[in-house]
Amino acid sequence: MRVNSEDRAPLPVEGSLAEVSDPSKPLRNSALAELSDLDRGDVQVLRRLWGKVAVERRREIVSRLAELAEDNFGLDFDRVFLSALEDPDPQVRARAATGLNLCQDAVVIAPLVMLLTKDESGAVRIAAAQTLGKFILLGELEKAPQSEAERARQALLSVLEDKKQDRELRRRALESISPWTFDRVTEHIANFYRSAEPGFKASAIYSMGMNCDARWLPALFSELKNSDPRLRYEAAHAVGEVGEQSAIPHLLPLLRDDDIEVRVAAIWALGEIGGKAAREALRLLALVPDARVKDAVEQALSDISLGEDVISP
Repeated sequence: MRVNSEDRAPLPVEGSLAEVSDPSKPLRNSALAELSDLDRGDVQVLRRLWGKVAVERRREIVSRLAELAEDNFGLDFDRVFLSALEDPDPQVRARAATGLNLCQDAVVIAPLVMLLTKDESGAVRIAAAQTLGKFILLGELEKAPQSEAERARQALLSVLEDKKQDRELRRRALESISPWTFDRVTEHIANFYRSAEPGFKASAIYSMGMNCDARWLPALFSELKNSDPRLRYEAAHAVGEVGEQSAIPHLLPLLRDDDIEVRVAAIWALGEIGGKAAREALRLLALVPDARVKDAVEQALSDISLGEDVISP
């Protein structure tokens, strides 16, 4: 006996979509969580129903899913984000590309490269470039298939080296590709650092940290004294990423910096570098009454202890 499609019980994903797509109802986290770990059948249902959801609601759904995934590693919305990469609305595509930032499955590289190289929206291309950065790092750590990591490398390098591309997109391409230990990447970091283009120097300083090469330390030590707090902040973070003990004396003056963001960045960097000198400086700073500083110090001291536990025999 054939069952009429109108009489059958709805699939779970249908019920969840029916609730979250209704703009008259608030988005409940419990309903959004039902979109986690979709199987192939669920994805087919999602694709069939997604276009019927109002565009503003689709934007809201994708944004909230990304927030939930950030807060709860047990939730996996990657298949929703992958499907939403094909959405006709550029804001939805950009938010979906950003949502894939936690994904470590190389299957997402190809669609992200397609967005990076072909999408008409600058915001979508930037979001794709930023998310591809994770796979550059995973490739360097040999935690991603090298053929797929190479696809991401070459796509980002092509964008980076095309001076006709949008300036912001080239900045983000450099930041994403910077973990790659490749001479041309090193040259681009140095060129961006010397450039007078707005924002290029900040991207270069950030990239020096992601490149994790001690060759950048003299430039970074100089930037720790820059009059621009944004550049001092980037330099402090980059010094922490490089992780050399020789950086500690250069970071100590920033613990009294007028800018709270710079102070917190220096505290984080000390926690990343670790060692006796860093611990002593942080313990003295723990007496400061500022709650944000105290929280940062506690986290940094915890990171030092954790690192020592890992390397102890």
